[in-house]
Amino acid sequence: MIRAALVALFVALSLCTITVNYPCSTECHFDIMLVDQNAPLQVRPIAVDMITQDGVQKFAYTGNSGGSRVIPILGDTENSYYVQELATGTRCQKMSSAAAASQIGAFIYTIGMTATSANFEHTGTSQFMHTPAYTMGWLTSTSFRTLYIDQDTRVPLGMSALSTGLAHTYIFSNVGHTASASAFSVPAECSALANEAPTAPTGGRALASDVSAVLSHPLVTEYEVPDDFDMDKAWPRGFAVDYTKGRTSYTPLVSNQDTCGSCWAWGIMQGVFSQVRKYRPDLDNDKMPSPQWLMDCDTSGHSASCDGGYPLSVAKDLIGSKARIPTIGAYPYVISTQQCKEDDVPHAHSYAPGLIRGVQVIPSGSEAALLHALLFRGPVSISICSAEEGFYESRLDDRVASNRDKCTMDTLDHAVLLVGAGIDEGSGEPYWLIQNSWGNVWREDGLVRVALGRSDQYGVALEAFVPVIDPSKIPF
Repeated sequence: MIRAALVALFVALSLCTITVNYPCSTECHFDIMLVDQNAPLQVRPIAVDMITQDGVQKFAYTGNSGGSRVIPILGDTENSYYVQELATGTRCQKMSSAAAASQIGAFIYTIGMTATSANFEHTGTSQFMHTPAYTMGWLTSTSFRTLYIDQDTRVPLGMSALSTGLAHTYIFSNVGHTASASAFSVPAECSALANEAPTAPTGGRALASDVSAVLSHPLVTEYEVPDDFDMDKAWPRGFAVDYTKGRTSYTPLVSNQDTCGSCWAWGIMQGVFSQVRKYRPDLDNDKMPSPQWLMDCDTSGHSASCDGGYPLSVAKDLIGSKARIPTIGAYPYVISTQQCKEDDVPHAHSYAPGLIRGVQVIPSGSEAALLHALLFRGPVSISICSAEEGFYESRLDDRVASNRDKCTMDTLDHAVLLVGAGIDEGSGEPYWLIQNSWGNVWREDGLVRVALGRSDQYGVALEAFVPVIDPSKIPF
């Protein structure tokens, strides 16, 4: 009798549905406060506007306190604009409507503010910001999302997203049925691009650089590997190189870029600091060259702060720079775009001009060359295809991550630091050891093992480089 009653209750709950009053049926505006539960004092504001014209939904996304936004053009043209408000002025990039949709469409879909978010299913009741709420859950391939619906108004209040190493809360506010009048306005800097072809936005990613253009710089060289180097005989079984611990602990602590697409800056500066610590292993993490400075003050045109960049191109542009590079302790990371503040940093807390005197580029696609550079030059800055299956999510049954998809230069999307290699003690499989910038609770304390010698898994060898530094510019 009890068993039958429980079965009946389960069926009743499963059939229970909640009617949601989605505000974004034809036109709306809402603000989001994105809170990282691992760093609750760091909040990122986001504004979203939507309008439907000719049966097509169009979104404008403004993030980083107004520092960047995507503006789909309403009219006959198929082009949109990506706008950044930087310290040096307004920068505009023309892109196709399809690129704009990929930039913001998935974000709108996953936060459950439109009726297209049909993947959410009613799971129960709870409290959200002291308001009684229905909960609706959605288990994706990488995270579990909970949408909170006001029990009285049936309007979405917010959402939480939990995944390996990440815990974010989205708080919705100022929800209205009228889009902001300025959301789709086009700055003069964009209008000047009317006849130009659209380009792909960085979209918070680390993108592949034009290697031939980078190698044209006289102080950029291709890394040379001895003819007699045999990758298969590089070490005896059981030997490993790991630059995160022991007497060769050159790498900085695992970072957390959070919701800002700044991996390109972290990948460069962590690589530079690893070379610095080869000369000065006693330096603490607060002496690492500041990624935030690079995000705020780079004027090369090869980066877009929280919205991605071209790591190798930016590294090349730093060669012989006359700028003093502040330490992260003096110029801390703030998870957003801000005005360049390098003049506020005392010289005693900065590296002298000319710290980076060259770049060595690893031959693309050569895991043998990459391994040689790792063994004899130390940690290597690399770009990978992090969107491929098995990298982002933690699969406990896989000691070494691998994937059947082929990464290409066009699909590189994330900058990381290669910090080691070895033979897995459990499976006997060779691996690369990669240090990510998604916090130290991601996978193995912020690290991941990726299969070595198996057709360049995740593109680890596609774009890799080592900064060459001048140790006389280390003032500490």
